Amino acid sequence: AEAAAREPVFRGTLPEKGEYERVRLVELEGLDLNACGGTHVKGLAELQLVKLLKVEKDRGKLCLHFIAGGRLLSRLSGALVREAALVKALSCTASEMVERVGALQQASIAEAKEKKRLLLDLAALDGQALAAGLASGGVRRMHRAGVDVGYLNSVMTAYTAAGGPSDALLLLTCDDGTHTPAKPAGKGGKKTTGTSTNLNAK
Repeated sequence: AEAAAREPVFRGTLPEKGEYERVRLVELEGLDLNACGGTHVKGLAELQLVKLLKVEKDRGKLCLHFIAGGRLLSRLSGALVREAALVKALSCTASEMVERVGALQQASIAEAKEKKRLLLDLAALDGQALAAGLASGGVRRMHRAGVDVGYLNSVMTAYTAAGGPSDALLLLTCDDGTHTPAKPAGKGGKKTTGTSTNLNAK
């Protein structure tokens, strides 16, 4: 076994000396030499089927990843169940799923871009409205739900561009929808507070 470990095609590990009475080595001549890890079958027919998953290089050698027998059948069964669920959810055939998902992804990207554009337009309108309705030294509060801090920065950019008074006090808040709504305090519960959802500037 020690001599085999020195062979250039040997890529595995050997058990500690004395751990086993005998160690069986399996060799694919010129490709691989390794200690046998089982499981032993009487013939290849017992494997039922074999699926090669991927091939990758490891330390200059090719490493084959595969699955066979009951494990492959179990994975295939699960894949068929998921396929049926996706066919139903996407309202298409199995062969159309990749194309349908790609179309949905493209639509989602387009919707996100349009939403961003509309939010920039809305931020500009909010900033202009604040500038137009606020006198020097005045105080104004505005809360906008469904946006993030970046939106408020755009509002301030528009406010400044519209000539809003620099000595006014503005309190701008937002709620991006990721907070947990406040729940009434129950028996033994703790009182929590939520964020205002007023959409209009005041």
